[in-house]
Amino acid sequence: MATFNEDVEIVEHALTLEDALGAELARLDADGNLVIRRSALGALVDVLSFVGKTGELTVGSSANGGRVALLTPAGEAIVLRGGDATAVVGVEGKEGHVKVCDTAGVEGIPREL
Repeated sequence: MATFNEDVEIVEHALTLEDALGAELARLDADGNLVIRRSALGALVDVLSFVGKTGELTVGSSANGGRVALLTPAGEAIVLRGGDATAVVGVEGKEGHVKVCDTAGVEGIPREL
């Protein structure tokens, strides 16, 4: 069972995690919205947010570029790094493939790219 030094409480149909000074570090509400914050340069900044209605996921902040990794037993299969705008696909011994498909499943790269 996890333990916290901070207070966890349900407020207005939301689960919140606060630090010792009462600053909100995380919130999960009834609409499926999730926000996680950390202290950076004396202020709280969002480092992860998920909007339940649209499925929009944001990782990182102005103080941190963010990173998303999909892992396999062999290592990181897909890594997206916001700090240096890098996408890595594949692991040692298994090359990666990137496919771009339209809504009909036809492979191709749109002219906009």
